[in-house]
Amino acid sequence: MAGAKSKKTIDVSIPIRKETATIGLLSIMLILLMFNQVTINNLNTGLTTKSPGLANLQATGQATAPASGTLDLASVAERVIPKGVPEIYGPELDVTFDDPIKSLSIISALDPTLGANPIEMNEEQKERYIKILTVPTMTCEFCCGAKTAVFPNGDPACGCEHSYAIRGLTAYLIVNHPDMKDEQIMGEISRWKVLFFPKQMTQRYVQEAQAGKFTADIAFLMLANGDDPREIAAEFQTSGATSTLDGMPDMVGGC
Repeated sequence: MAGAKSKKTIDVSIPIRKETATIGLLSIMLILLMFNQVTINNLNTGLTTKSPGLANLQATGQATAPASGTLDLASVAERVIPKGVPEIYGPELDVTFDDPIKSLSIISALDPTLGANPIEMNEEQKERYIKILTVPTMTCEFCCGAKTAVFPNGDPACGCEHSYAIRGLTAYLIVNHPDMKDEQIMGEISRWKVLFFPKQMTQRYVQEAQAGKFTADIAFLMLANGDDPREIAAEFQTSGATSTLDGMPDMVGGC
């Protein structure tokens, strides 16, 4: 009789333990599922608010491209080509962006080596002059192929009028406006370079903006115009040209 009771106790207790264990496992799994769902929801919310670019992800996992626009090259030229009188030195030299031929003759005469009215520099000023004018694209490569306006020793690297003007303006600003930063001077060089080579510089501006990589002349031109190169790149990279620059001159002034 005692053995039978013991057997019944064993038979009944085993299912109870299995049922208890099963309920326990189900409870744990439910808690984990609830925790994971809350975590995923929080993570998705964080990604959407902190990373705007991820909001464009579709179910495929691919980013949605921004809607492409159109790029009117004539409007770009209007933005790029400077107008009016340069604020800092324009009245002093009687130069204006609106008369590039006359202005070219004035600033080209200031070339410290070859100009008719050369600017004189001390050694410190000449070092700065060489530093600026050995930066690639701070020159007249479109007409002469020169890679820089001067050689490392300061001698002229090109004998065209545009190169005279670039060297003359640089020397003038270094001597008469020493508070101007190198970047500002290169910005002014680039503004005149647009006038000297309007078509090529506008084309370079568009091409580099679309690529998101800039040569010194375009980068400093943008800064001189108060533009952020990153914003310009974002604007141009999704646009296709809708016009041409056929009516724009390749070069203004003599080479």
